[in-house]
Amino acid sequence: MRGRSTPPIVAQRGWIIYTNILIPTDGSELSNKAIRHGIAPAKACNAKVTGITVTIPFHVLAMDPGTITDTAESYKAH
Repeated sequence: MRGRSTPPIVAQRGWIIYTNILIPTDGSELSNKAIRHGIAPAKACNAKVTGITVTIPFHVLAMDPGTITDTAESYKAH
C-alpha cells in the first residue's frame, strides 16, 4: 500500500474512533447489509465513508471487421 493512511484516533476511555471506513459492495443483498452496518459507526464517529464497487472484469474483444468471415448469411447457408 502506498502512502500512509490516517490512523484511528484513540479517544478517552481507550475507545478507537475511526476517521475513514471502507465499505466494499458487489450489489448483493449481503453487501447491502454491510453498507448499512458500516454507515452506523461512521455516523457515530463522524468518520468518512469510502465505498468501492467490486465487479467481474468485462473483457472486450476488438477485431478488424474485415477479418470476420462468418456473417448471418453464411451461418444460414451452413
